[in-house]
Amino acid sequence: MPKSLINEAILSQILHHLRHGQLRRCVEMGLEPEILAQLQSPAVHSLLLNSQVSWCNVFIDGASIKRLLANAQRSRDEMRTIERALRLGATCQMLQFFFGMSPQDVALQRAMLGLRPRRGRCRALSEELDALVWYRWLHFMREYQVEPEDNVALLDLAMLMTEEINAPPELDGNDPDTPGILSLSVIWNRIQYWIQAGFYPPKGNGRALPPPPPAPDLATLDEGEYAP
Repeated sequence: MPKSLINEAILSQILHHLRHGQLRRCVEMGLEPEILAQLQSPAVHSLLLNSQVSWCNVFIDGASIKRLLANAQRSRDEMRTIERALRLGATCQMLQFFFGMSPQDVALQRAMLGLRPRRGRCRALSEELDALVWYRWLHFMREYQVEPEDNVALLDLAMLMTEEINAPPELDGNDPDTPGILSLSVIWNRIQYWIQAGFYPPKGNGRALPPPPPAPDLATLDEGEYAP
């Protein structure tokens, strides 16, 4: 960038601070009170503006730029995770716990994605489906070496299982209310029940997978009953 353009940009910022009475900011930029007094003169403005000598130094803070870019990438990744979880049937409680979203935020995000609000209870887990979820979860926990205390990794596994176990592709996979679709919230609550009830890690050191634990008293867990 030409020196004159840098001088013009900095002088414009200085004059902006002066016009708004922000003298401390001018001092923080390295301007002494004597210089600030002289800047009231248009002739001084012209001198500084047209000088071919660079009277200010500009540097790039590479570390700050890297942090900003990393945060932006995390934000994009987080939004993709939120959308994925919503399409799979995450509850308001889950989204509040993981992402700090209010019910209003969740409702707005659902509307933006064209998802209808959930109606009534989620699909119940049959005995066969319960066993399928149990065995797939144990397999994923071993394959990915996930600790039961790592809720973020557990959520990722639960979403992966929901996508895998869900009904055939001819059904509308974007609508958790479609008959046959198994909601993420049901799988998440089941996983939390197994962990909190002490069924995981399973007893024994063998490689054979243990049979599924007995189901909770309710055919389906109420939303948030075993929320983290």
